[in-house]
Amino acid sequence: MNIFGIGPTELLLILILALLIFGPKDLQKTGKMLGSTLNKIVHSDIWQMFRKTRTEISNLPNRLMREAGVDELSKTTGKAINDTVQDLEKVTRSLEPNPAIRPPAIPAPQEPSASEEDTGK
Repeated sequence: MNIFGIGPTELLLILILALLIFGPKDLQKTGKMLGSTLNKIVHSDIWQMFRKTRTEISNLPNRLMREAGVDELSKTTGKAINDTVQDLEKVTRSLEPNPAIRPPAIPAPQEPSASEEDTGK
């Protein structure tokens, strides 16, 4: 369990340090003051504006994609690619080898004759 990225051992260490620094009586007063200050901050107009701005910034990429029509573009592009793949599959099926048609024969390489070997030396 983490609260604000602080684990249980770190929280315990902070509480022990606060107890040593403020003492038992002042720790209670400090806790109340800290709680009321945080409550005022969370309910302030500035904090609400901060939360609204943070939400808008996190949703900005999705909103820009929607406004630019990237969703429609990707759908139409995907459909075009799918149609092209289907057309290519039809063409490859029509190009299956025909047993009646044979490829041209390639002549085997010939060995040099004895007279060619003598002239080469």
